[in-house]
Amino acid sequence: MNIYTTKEYGIFKSHVHNRKINENNVNNMMESILTYGLIQPIITSSDSYIIDGQHRLAACIRLGLPVTYVVNYSISSKAVTEANNTQRKWTTDDWVNHYAKKGNVDYISLVKKVKEYKNQTSGKIQYCFFDRKGSPNSAIKKGEYKINIQLGEEILENCSKVNLVFKDAFHTRFIRALKVVMLNNPAVFDVNELISKMAMKKFQFYYNESDVVSEIVEVYNYKRKTNLIN
Repeated sequence: MNIYTTKEYGIFKSHVHNRKINENNVNNMMESILTYGLIQPIITSSDSYIIDGQHRLAACIRLGLPVTYVVNYSISSKAVTEANNTQRKWTTDDWVNHYAKKGNVDYISLVKKVKEYKNQTSGKIQYCFFDRKGSPNSAIKKGEYKINIQLGEEILENCSKVNLVFKDAFHTRFIRALKVVMLNNPAVFDVNELISKMAMKKFQFYYNESDVVSEIVEVYNYKRKTNLIN
């Protein structure tokens, strides 16, 4: 490995495996560099892709300081993921942006939906638009996430309607439970029926998701003789 110093920032390339820049990390790094200097050099591949140190690079660029970097001629692109996970485990947002950069259309659409519904957390949006029941986290990390635009928008629209009579309608627990009920009863469930029943029977918001599912079903079926949901 050879060590170099430069202020030609344009020679460095960002790899699809690199995480999205975290502004807090950059600001902390700037303070550290101003106090102690650049303690650890940036590591790049032979073709100038950043293997480790994108936040240190961003801090040096903003400070207008030279960058010390090491060129590793034997390292592979897979090492980027390993290096990033050693410092900080990737969040689901990191994985979503990673696969979106690689051109996965489901992840690109998910990134757009997260921006569109910016008043909700990314985790809630990832869950709403996931094409099946259960947590999407494992599928996201494996690159297997499949987006269902119609389902996600319907869940969020239903929550918006329920929110008029139930203030916790956008709570993660309620969103997850409502999605389960909707998927279990695709041809029967009507959110307006749920809202009308909430005015007739007090809705108990339980701690466990399964209990919330049961409560939605019980309130919805209140005084119904036909078209019961489960």
